[in-house]
Amino acid sequence: MKMHCHPLKARVCRPSFARAAGALLLALAALAPPAHAQDTNLTDGYPSSQEYILQVSGTILNESFNGATMRLLLGTPDASDPNPYQIVAAGFPDSQSRNVFFWNSSYSAMEANADTITCTIRPSSTASKNVFFAYLSPTLLKLPNLTHRDKENRQKALKSAVPSVVPAQAGELRLTVKPNSVSGTVWLQGYDTIENSYVRYNATFSGTRAAHLEQKTQRTYR
Repeated sequence: MKMHCHPLKARVCRPSFARAAGALLLALAALAPPAHAQDTNLTDGYPSSQEYILQVSGTILNESFNGATMRLLLGTPDASDPNPYQIVAAGFPDSQSRNVFFWNSSYSAMEANADTITCTIRPSSTASKNVFFAYLSPTLLKLPNLTHRDKENRQKALKSAVPSVVPAQAGELRLTVKPNSVSGTVWLQGYDTIENSYVRYNATFSGTRAAHLEQKTQRTYR
């Protein structure tokens, strides 16, 4: 499955990552499955692309989070891709919103067994541009001076801070596919140049089939 599209125009902290994420997100919208798509059965082959909306919760550093929204495409790979399926997971409607991850399985080693797919990052120089996570580095929320308005100032910082994009140096995505739903776990680890330390992202997710989603391009942070 080849994806040829233009990246989303959005204010980002790392343009090269945005180009990769934006192009694949537009492909997700173009490949949304019809409402009558067949049920998923990995053992019988995979006749068409399926799209899911995910709810994600987990931890990053010492912070717990929940309610992050993502979309996931499961379909047939490009002829040059050795994997049996292609998985593209990204934040929705924003590929780099807070606490989401981005994963393109074309840059992963994949194992499929019954209703379970496991992807592991390949050690290559291009993988980090296609597998990453976004979160707010604690440094971005540090206040220079303590005042009686710290709580208000922190809320302002949360609204205005741009999430840090951390390229993954290692990680694993495990996906369980049912007829109309998916669930799974993911962990990623990478070096945050803002925090100047290695950061680990751990999350669980679940979601249901969706059809004809409209991709929004307006960036929103929460």
